[in-house]
Amino acid sequence: MPDIRHIIGNKIREIRKNKKITIEKLAEKANLAYPNLAKIEQGKADPHLTTLERISKALKIPMTDLFLKSSSQMKYDRQKFIKKFTELSKKPEEIKQLVKYLVELENLFQ
Repeated sequence: MPDIRHIIGNKIREIRKNKKITIEKLAEKANLAYPNLAKIEQGKADPHLTTLERISKALKIPMTDLFLKSSSQMKYDRQKFIKKFTELSKKPEEIKQLVKYLVELENLFQ
């Protein structure tokens, strides 16, 4: 399992690419040196909270978005959920578990 540095670095890269921003442009907007931002994206640096704040402002996203799973991981989780739901729907006694899981998911995205 990747550590938090890789999770955050991958998330920054994913958001940056989705917004079609080059790493050089993001570094400029966040007032960071290009090599430092590259190390953060590669998971080779421990960025300070103020650095993450500058990056999130430059990307025009809430800083908390940097800690969310990637869209590919969310797609995998959704597929896993659908499979689990199909299994549970055949066992009424386990519906409570499903509801609890849904509440936890909802709380994650609020």
